[in-house]
Amino acid sequence: MPDKVAQPVAVRVRGVVGSLIGSALLTAVACASWATVLHLIRLPVTDSTGRGLLYVWRGHDSDWWRGRGVGVALVMSFAALGWLFWLGVRLVCKPWRRVVTVIAVAVWLAGAAVGGAVGGLAMIYVGGTLTTVHGPGGVTRVVTQDEFDGDVVEVYRPVGRFTYLRESDDGGEVSLDPRRGPCSITGEPSAGNLVLSCGDTSYRLH
Repeated sequence: MPDKVAQPVAVRVRGVVGSLIGSALLTAVACASWATVLHLIRLPVTDSTGRGLLYVWRGHDSDWWRGRGVGVALVMSFAALGWLFWLGVRLVCKPWRRVVTVIAVAVWLAGAAVGGAVGGLAMIYVGGTLTTVHGPGGVTRVVTQDEFDGDVVEVYRPVGRFTYLRESDDGGEVSLDPRRGPCSITGEPSAGNLVLSCGDTSYRLH
């Protein structure tokens, strides 16, 4: 008889421990995601002279990664919250369990709907298009263009492994349009006559 009683208790304890571990893992991933987003937000946007900085990793800038990070962080946060709600409901006595369950599910669904909308907008509208162009002598430039009407184009040159400095000194806008055709760099670096061209538009590099 004692063995029959101890067995369900052991199963219940294992279930609780497993649930706590799952909740801890989801919470850890959510916290790591938010920490990454915070780090990207706190990156310097200009250097000591006031010129804009751009951070690029795996073909995308920090704005793009921040938007995706917000989406992932929200998903993990609501997954962890839902798991905690489920654990909490199991601790409520049976007469009130159904009411608490309905309230918890309603709160979670409302929060998930808002969070999903925010995360979706962040993933869609944060960041613009980015084109990396390589030229003679190892010259590299990154051309960015806004996602809306495409009239804001900026040219950046590398100053670090993931860091690029804005080269254009006229407020960032240049007479260049990556949508007009493939981009290329022509000229000789030693002669100082490098030209960045995209289709029939061009920009003289400094």
